Amino acid sequence: ELHVCLGSFILIDKAKKIYSVVLTDITHQMQLQREREALERFANIGKVSRVLAHEVRNPLTNINLAIEGLFEECKETRFHDYFGIIYRNSLRINKLITELLNSTRPTVLEYGKVDIKALLEETLSLAKDRIELQHITIEKNVDDNLPEINGDKKKLIIAFLNIIINAIEAMPKINGLLQINAAVSKNRLMAISITDNGSGMSEEIMEGIFQPFFTQKSNGTGLGLASTQNIILTHKGKVEVKSQLGQGTTFIVYLPLN
Repeated sequence: ELHVCLGSFILIDKAKKIYSVVLTDITHQMQLQREREALERFANIGKVSRVLAHEVRNPLTNINLAIEGLFEECKETRFHDYFGIIYRNSLRINKLITELLNSTRPTVLEYGKVDIKALLEETLSLAKDRIELQHITIEKNVDDNLPEINGDKKKLIIAFLNIIINAIEAMPKINGLLQINAAVSKNRLMAISITDNGSGMSEEIMEGIFQPFFTQKSNGTGLGLASTQNIILTHKGKVEVKSQLGQGTTFIVYLPLN
């Protein structure tokens, strides 16, 4: 996608007027602006999330303490099932708050040398059970001689695992195909693409997938891809998504080489 700025001015000499048109490539500036806006959005959501977490967790703690007390004092076991329901759902709310905070707080990175091929293999191993359960075929095209990058290996695994799980959940129960490619791009960035043959997405959905709590799944939190973008942006990288309904989706992650 190319962005240009059109400008014009007039040069006048003794003989005639000369109209001059200047086209300036502002693609890089636009990309930087989008990245700044995304980071600012995460920062603002993070502030709200921390206030919300504080206000919700305090009464949750009191509820959990009360339920633990009821378990001990109430001898009628017929009530224990109800206590258990309250307690489990309280823990679920607390877990959701933790996930929200993790996905929106500024990511602190522990930099080190990262072998992208080994990292992708480790990430796939974490999704092995889901892949085998759905009989998904994996096609990999990753150069053996890729240069190492500087990054936080643990955080990057989380980022790629979120994309892979998202792809698995979008694919059919049979004949699923997951394609993973990694290479150095022409502009000297590490480019990792993850493509599925799933249901695809509309333009409207693509515009919202990196927003916290945006999800089309009945049991989803909408925090996985938000966390992925947060991690990649903190690495000074970017995430692109290409998709068509019924034709699958491709996520492309670009990371600086140093």
